[in-house]
Amino acid sequence: EIYTLSLHDALPIWSADRMSERYPQLRVNIANLCSNLQHVVDLAEPYGIKITAVIKGFNSLVPCCPSLMKTGCLNLGASRIEHLKAIKEFDVSIPTELVRIPMLSEAADVVRYADTSLVSECATIRRLSECAAAAGKVHKVIIMKDIGDLREGFIDEDELKHACALAESLPGIFLYGIGANFGCYGSICPTEKNLSALAESAFAVEKIIGRTLDIVSGGETSSLPVMLRGEMPEKINNLRTGISLITEARYAWDEDFPDRKVPFILRAEIVELKNKPTMPIGEQTAASMNEVRNYVDLGIRKRAIVALGHQDLGNIQTNLIPVDPKIRIWGASSDHTMLDLEDCDKAYKIGDTVDFYVNYPGCLFSSMSPTVKKVFTE
Repeated sequence: EIYTLSLHDALPIWSADRMSERYPQLRVNIANLCSNLQHVVDLAEPYGIKITAVIKGFNSLVPCCPSLMKTGCLNLGASRIEHLKAIKEFDVSIPTELVRIPMLSEAADVVRYADTSLVSECATIRRLSECAAAAGKVHKVIIMKDIGDLREGFIDEDELKHACALAESLPGIFLYGIGANFGCYGSICPTEKNLSALAESAFAVEKIIGRTLDIVSGGETSSLPVMLRGEMPEKINNLRTGISLITEARYAWDEDFPDRKVPFILRAEIVELKNKPTMPIGEQTAASMNEVRNYVDLGIRKRAIVALGHQDLGNIQTNLIPVDPKIRIWGASSDHTMLDLEDCDKAYKIGDTVDFYVNYPGCLFSSMSPTVKKVFTE
């Protein structure tokens, strides 16, 4: 079954009607996406760790969400309230987590659409309490500890304990646990040492509140190698993983899991096909996006233009890999991408499509773009 997705007022709307073949397309294989998540869930299970599936990397595309929950993950994490709202309007029973620390201005919506949020300010805890109490709800919070990466979280241990005691005391708030972030700003790797510091903080908080925390969240995909080496403290029982669903993360995890599948393919249409020089002709200046480029003169080559550009994908040359290994990406502007087809076995023609693998940023940008059509297959 094939679903299509369009965007209206920045909110996803989907239908089961077959879309006419319009490009560019982000083709989403839901079964492959779930297979990747299932591998992570299964790897973590023997260690007593539950996985929060962070779906912001593909902009929380709603048709994927029910199937993802069937893998046994704990909940779905997203960084935008608009995404959580769409999930809850589709199926209110799907447990959601806001993984970007909340703005005070969105607290009412956080309580409404997120079952859990990651919090790092006492003022935010108080505002969430007010909104939750007014709505007759109980909102779960995970208080973040800054372990050294210098993004969100309390770096002072006494302030962390104070925030946890505050959350424990306020109406409408349930202190669900504590957590930490690694690598997203300060490039700090999770290790047995700094994860043990998080575990010690959890024990200290439990002593103050007189009960066991439900969640001690020990980071993201980069924490999986620590777990698999047997170095994860037993107190850690949750990881928030996102990139591992989409693609391998060599910067964080050399080994990866076996049988990784490709869940996202970007398809673009050829709009020009000509033999052209590889060296531009005339006096040069900066190119599109003020980019200074170096060119190599390889003579006349068979060159295609596909209707796809930086506006759709960010940096085309770093975010796309042609599925056909004999295609070379020459470069791109905001709306056009130039390809070298000279060495290809296939005789491409105008109107043909070219498929690309996307990395994490490429998936993030293309899934967000309202001009990239989304096609879902089970």
